[in-house]
Amino acid sequence: MDQNPYNPPATALADPAEPARGPRPLAVTCAVILMSTSLIFGLFENAGLFRRYLESDLILPLKLFAVFFGPIVCAWLYYKLWVGRNWARIALLILIVISVPVIIANFPHLRVRAPVIIGLHFLARTIELLAMYLVFFPGRRWYVRQQP
Repeated sequence: MDQNPYNPPATALADPAEPARGPRPLAVTCAVILMSTSLIFGLFENAGLFRRYLESDLILPLKLFAVFFGPIVCAWLYYKLWVGRNWARIALLILIVISVPVIIANFPHLRVRAPVIIGLHFLARTIELLAMYLVFFPGRRWYVRQQP
């Protein structure tokens, strides 16, 4: 054995293995597919409103987040939901709860938009609510941490 006091310990380190969750429930699969569809509708909605975003009074970082980083963060959260992370489920719920007052506040401004954009907006929000129902009620047991 080497007596050098500056050598790191020779203990093998590893993360504890996570217990198997079992097969992904159909409710979770449908929810992630619905959320991905909602994300695609949101991208089309943002593409239709891109010029209006640039001309608005919002500050530039908020515009960039709304158009580019928001969908990336959502896609990442959907992936984490897909692999069974409970915190992603809670984070999405918080984001949806936070967005409800914003949607209500922007409701009078919706009539200025094209009917297709309004339809995409309401369709995407309805799909998100349905997907959250699927994740929190029929699919909730899959997200509970299994005791080893």
